[in-house]
Amino acid sequence: YDFALRDPAFRADARDYTNLMRVHIQLGNHNAVEEAFLVMRERNIFPDLVTYTVVIAMYGKIGNLNMVKEKFAEMKLWGLMPDTLLYCALVEAYSQLGHAKEAERYIEDMENAGISLKIEIFISLIRGYGIIGHVKDAERIFQLMQLKLFYPERRSYSALMDAYTRDEDVEHAIQVFDNMISIGIEPTDKSLARLLIACEKKNMLAEAIETIEKLESKSLKFGTKTLISFREWLEKLGLDKEVERLSKEISKRMYRKTFFLDQYSDVPATHSGL
Repeated sequence: YDFALRDPAFRADARDYTNLMRVHIQLGNHNAVEEAFLVMRERNIFPDLVTYTVVIAMYGKIGNLNMVKEKFAEMKLWGLMPDTLLYCALVEAYSQLGHAKEAERYIEDMENAGISLKIEIFISLIRGYGIIGHVKDAERIFQLMQLKLFYPERRSYSALMDAYTRDEDVEHAIQVFDNMISIGIEPTDKSLARLLIACEKKNMLAEAIETIEKLESKSLKFGTKTLISFREWLEKLGLDKEVERLSKEISKRMYRKTFFLDQYSDVPATHSGL
């Protein structure tokens, strides 16, 4: 793909280069992304909004806020106006790098520009405030999300639960969990595992067991990370029978996952939609 784009006979456009950047990002070749930008300039090919959305998201994930700012400013120099998806990438980048308050200002920018909000923006902000320990702000964003007519779902509930567990406020985290399962929403595996770890730190075994029992009573499943966290805790307590039972369940799940990957690893690309 890279070779074809560099061939002068191939008339590539911005989307072709963006697809190449996506491949380099998946492979961890972040320097190659900037090289692709240089080649585009040399050929007078202008990056589009999709290009900048992909690159801003990349720099956010690798923790380079300066480059996030630089690419956003560069995009505006090209005369491009940000859309909903670009703002989502921007808010996510700022939030996960500990700048949720700065990220929140983009909501006002979007509304002033008449750009539609997406629930992903609120989820990013809840997570971002949770990361820096501003639980009250995470709560406020959760409420603001509902005022903007976005109904809480699995990711937003889990993000709020995470904010409480990071703050070691296990009681409120469990309340969020109870609210979720009361309406049939299953928490994410990571957030539930973090809740159990928080319970362990506070020696709240009874509450942890009750939490798992509530989940099972609603016929909702808990993931492998949750099982592993709980098994490690019980192992420390010397509860051998429970450890053995959970170990068997984890082994079954890992076997099923490996079996599935083995079965479908050789499926032709035309069948997998690639």
